[in-house]
Amino acid sequence: MNLVMISPYPPTRCGVAKYTQTLVLELAKRVDVSVLSDHNCWRKNSFRAAFNIFFGVTQERPKIVHMQFEYLLFGKG
Repeated sequence: MNLVMISPYPPTRCGVAKYTQTLVLELAKRVDVSVLSDHNCWRKNSFRAAFNIFFGVTQERPKIVHMQFEYLLFGKG
């Protein structure tokens, strides 16, 4: 089974990124995990962020998508 995690991820310094890293390390022992993060998929304050995430998910074709985000995931409103 494959899983895609959409989340901030280290080296981003926030609680959500650290939590996601811990979760990914544990899940990777049981399933294939891909991470779409603010380092490899989107940039904050970009109007293309949602499109980049959608494209990344469609490329991976996962069975499960887990989105863990901070309040300002896409930047300032």
